[in-house]
Amino acid sequence: MKVKRWIALALIGIIVGAGIYLYFSKQHNTNTDHDNYPHITKGKDALEILGFIPYWAVPKEAPAIDYIALFALEPTDGGWYTRFKTMPNIPEGTKVLWTIKIHGGDHSTWLDTPEGITDMIDKLAVFMDKSDGIVINLEDWKKYMKIDDIAMSFHRRYPGKLIMITLPSWGLPTTANINSLADRFILMAYDYDFRSGVLAPMSKVENTIRFYQSLSDKLLLGIPLYGYLQTDKGTHAVQIKNIEDATVTYSEEGEALTPGKTGTITWNNINTISAKIALARKYHLRGIALWAVGYTSDEFIKKIIKEAYTATSSSATVSP
Repeated sequence: MKVKRWIALALIGIIVGAGIYLYFSKQHNTNTDHDNYPHITKGKDALEILGFIPYWAVPKEAPAIDYIALFALEPTDGGWYTRFKTMPNIPEGTKVLWTIKIHGGDHSTWLDTPEGITDMIDKLAVFMDKSDGIVINLEDWKKYMKIDDIAMSFHRRYPGKLIMITLPSWGLPTTANINSLADRFILMAYDYDFRSGVLAPMSKVENTIRFYQSLSDKLLLGIPLYGYLQTDKGTHAVQIKNIEDATVTYSEEGEALTPGKTGTITWNNINTISAKIALARKYHLRGIALWAVGYTSDEFIKKIIKEAYTATSSSATVSP
């Protein structure tokens, strides 16, 4: 009887283990054979790279970088809702984080009480079981001071999981408490003036870095992989997939300019991105964050990865 019972327990263990393995594979859709993104060896001056993947622009294959942030989990009355219908192939060794999106129009009454915060953090469990942590994207500025409480509750509930926090380009003081709780800060150094088509000029980006310079050892410099199309009817955001090889001129502020059919497109080409990577090195930042993977071709992303992981001559183009 004992032998039969032992065999039965062993079979149950095998079945459960297989189920967990299959579930993990399905959730992450991990693929170690990434032909589109060959391995690039990191040099001694390598920067970390985080890439956001929004649900509306999911590439078939994620690049082999340090972090992938899946955007986004949205709060609802019953917990967290993910808009992802399909998951990208994510290479082994890349850490996966879920972005919790809390903007002005999102359900955020749970932030009003400690009990509400604890409850919503508990409801992240199904996502945290198969990931490495979260990015807190709290852009409901009236409730931004609640970010400390979110981070503390998350840290207590999921010890060992990563906490990353987005920071606005216009400069927002951070508390000593959040500085110690956060593993990384993601500086959204773009969208300086949407209406005027000012995307991410070098002088403004550098001034923003200086504002947050005390966080440099945890700071990832956000780089936009989209552009602004200015027309007589206003400004529109565009992905840059179709203009990566376009002829460009440069503004006095160091932004790439390309003529479109209905107006001028202001964007970041590989040269302006190299200049921003040089800024990250100049101020000894931890790395860069790309908004967003899926907005460009694989070849364009590979150029960025090479630039960030290996020190090149163009990395020194920004004067002190």
